Amino acid sequence: MGEVAPGVNGRVTAAFLAEPGGRALSPVAFIESSTAEKKPENDTDQVKIDFVPDLTVDLFGPSSLAEGSHGDLFLRLENRGTGDAEDVTATLAVPAGTTFVSADGGGAYDESGKEIVWKVGRLAPNRSEDFAATIRVDVPEGRLAFEASVMSTIEDASERDNASSLSITAIEEDVSERDVLAARRHAVEQRRGSRLVHPSAGGRTNLDRDVRGSAGRRRRGHRNTCDSGQTATGQSLAPTPAALQVRMGQSLRLAKTRRPPLALSERDHYDGRASATGI
Repeated sequence: MGEVAPGVNGRVTAAFLAEPGGRALSPVAFIESSTAEKKPENDTDQVKIDFVPDLTVDLFGPSSLAEGSHGDLFLRLENRGTGDAEDVTATLAVPAGTTFVSADGGGAYDESGKEIVWKVGRLAPNRSEDFAATIRVDVPEGRLAFEASVMSTIEDASERDNASSLSITAIEEDVSERDVLAARRHAVEQRRGSRLVHPSAGGRTNLDRDVRGSAGRRRRGHRNTCDSGQTATGQSLAPTPAALQVRMGQSLRLAKTRRPPLALSERDHYDGRASATGI
């Protein structure tokens, strides 16, 4: 560093690479000079650096599953600490109402403990591992609680994030592939099918009888209007002589302006009487 003037501060930086499995590092720093010092005891300093693992686990999966269907659960293990985690083990508890199907990454099902176990081994700092398991739902309803955990033979920096839970709702029927409209139609059909059939309805529900009856009344009223020229209340649709004169006058004025003739109105077409053109 050469000469250092009085009152001047200097800084040096050193980098260290810790060996795998190391638990602590205690580097020593010292400074010396060819000039005699007043307090040489201040020329040395030491610091201790601990390498501690910090394991975390996250559990992911579907929010609901139908009875008899299979679901995939995913675990992510991560070491966010500064030291290696040795003999890492991850577990996933399989609750009642579900059945273990399979697991990847060497996961084995422990029948006695009702859990899936993965033997991970060493997990270096800033490293992660992903695992998956498949289960089957055996109940039509209820909440199924899954819990994943991770542990190591080395003391963890914080054990608060060494466990993760997931709740899946069991349902009777799988509706995940339905759109909203189809789901609503299915619900309406179920409500209609559950209605009681009236004995006098001839095997039909009261709703079907009312719908068919109103449709028949509309068709009969329309047919009577077309055939007789009268409304459903008996009022005549035939134009009066005064009305015919007004129509003929309007048609003559239209002809003088050389406008194209008007088409027959729907009511005149049914009546078979005078047209809008005055012919």
